[in-house]
Amino acid sequence: MCLAWDFLLSKDRIWVAWFRNCYLKKASYWNVVVKGSSSAVWRSIVAVRDFIKSNYRFQIGNGQKTKVFLDPWCEGKFLSEIFNRRTLGCLSRDKNICMSAIITDGQWDEGILGNTTQDLMQAFKNLLMIAGEDQLQWHTPPFGFQKAWEAARVKNQEVTWATLCWNGGRPRWSVHAVLIMHRAVISHDFLQKRGFALASRCYLCYNEVENVDHLVCGCEYVWKVWSFLSHVCSWNLHRVFALADLLLQFDQSQRKDVKKIIPSLFYSYTIFYMVGEE
Repeated sequence: MCLAWDFLLSKDRIWVAWFRNCYLKKASYWNVVVKGSSSAVWRSIVAVRDFIKSNYRFQIGNGQKTKVFLDPWCEGKFLSEIFNRRTLGCLSRDKNICMSAIITDGQWDEGILGNTTQDLMQAFKNLLMIAGEDQLQWHTPPFGFQKAWEAARVKNQEVTWATLCWNGGRPRWSVHAVLIMHRAVISHDFLQKRGFALASRCYLCYNEVENVDHLVCGCEYVWKVWSFLSHVCSWNLHRVFALADLLLQFDQSQRKDVKKIIPSLFYSYTIFYMVGEE
């Protein structure tokens, strides 16, 4: 996001000039096609352009940095998305024309805009005119990184196991618990999905294939540990074979000591299992 912002503002930096000469040339940032050979940095810069179009607005100064047809200055859209070719042809037939061509003494040239329709003329007049060079501005100033983050991030419903993983304890335990929830621990099924050819079998019971559900609660030896803890701590757990069902029992529990110990249990058991398997 910050790199795209610096790139659009055309700051006097070597990397900005290099990217423009390498990837843009005569094209526009807003419609350039990303090639397979493009760098990861350039891909990340191009990936946020739709977000920038919808959350930023153009301020016209001398008009030398803003293209009439190639920049989405009209409410985040290109003129070609709003007006037909005949209407735009009355303005100019040069696709690379800049705003400076229709600005005279800091004002819109009525002689040029007078040849267009009333709607197109009003679109130009709705732009904010400023002194100096053209600028990009956050749609609701002042700009803040928190505002940009809240607008850019994908907001999903909070998962029910978030409090179980991050409810106290060491960060190492919590991170490992999150990996289990995302099924990202290096179990046999995790390796098989990535092309490793191996025969899967639980190291403890030798009866079932090794996956997250089996490692956490499906294995009969693992469930003996859960049963022992349930008896000692009065948790009242019921036999389950899936991680989701086990989490549902913990989530419904009102006891804080139950929820605090879950990350440490997941971490300790998995490390024990991996070491024993080695």
